[in-house]
Amino acid sequence: KQFIATGGFINALAVDADDNLYIAGEFSTSVMLDGVNEVFNSGTTGAFVASFDADGTYRWSRTFHNASSTARIQSLTTDELGAVYITGSFANAIDFGSGAALPSNNGSTDMFVASYQSDDGTYRWTAPYGDGSAESGRSIVADADGTHLPHQREVFVHRAVAVIVNGIA
Repeated sequence: KQFIATGGFINALAVDADDNLYIAGEFSTSVMLDGVNEVFNSGTTGAFVASFDADGTYRWSRTFHNASSTARIQSLTTDELGAVYITGSFANAIDFGSGAALPSNNGSTDMFVASYQSDDGTYRWTAPYGDGSAESGRSIVADADGTHLPHQREVFVHRAVAVIVNGIA
């Protein structure tokens, strides 16, 4: 199986308990994740997350891009409760699936965490983090039992997910 990303990269991958594969990354021109429909990026850098079953058959995907924004996914993970979590950075305003564009602070790059149902990619929630300087989620983990992780100053915590911001834990 193959997918095509023109000017793109896979930055992260994960495999869940059912051997489904999840990939995430970025693209500058276009990306074809399902082998049929090519998505063209209208901005500078767009992001994608996609899922394939154990045989490599396409399950679902989401792309994030618009004419005035940049989005990058740096890391992803899954949990035992059937969720996928992605983190990275965005600038200007991006809709991660809620139907409303999420603005970044002062036009700077902010980090985000977004979550989707692992079985069909249904949007669950998005949480931004930014204070006017450049932030980027670099790594993400979810604990197995769904309990909250302790909040620390440099680690963004939302529900049962911790994100390392700019490489600082």
